[in-house]
Amino acid sequence: MKKFFVHLLLLVSVVGSSFTASSQTADEIIDKYIAAIGGKDNWRKVNTLKMDGQIEVQGIEIPFTLNAIHGKGMRTDGEFQGNN
Repeated sequence: MKKFFVHLLLLVSVVGSSFTASSQTADEIIDKYIAAIGGKDNWRKVNTLKMDGQIEVQGIEIPFTLNAIHGKGMRTDGEFQGNN
């Protein structure tokens, strides 16, 4: 019985310490993510965006291209039943 309590105490202390050692704040997680995708400075240099995609409406597939330029505007081109 004594061995059981020793093992239980050891298990609780290991599990408890792992929870406190790995806790992160939301700001830390966001900062790590921003660093992993290139950093704030590099993302501030991005001025254009091009996105190609496809949507489906009632079984009809509609391919599209979205182009956006920061501070100027956005344009979406799509093809629906052979028409642009």
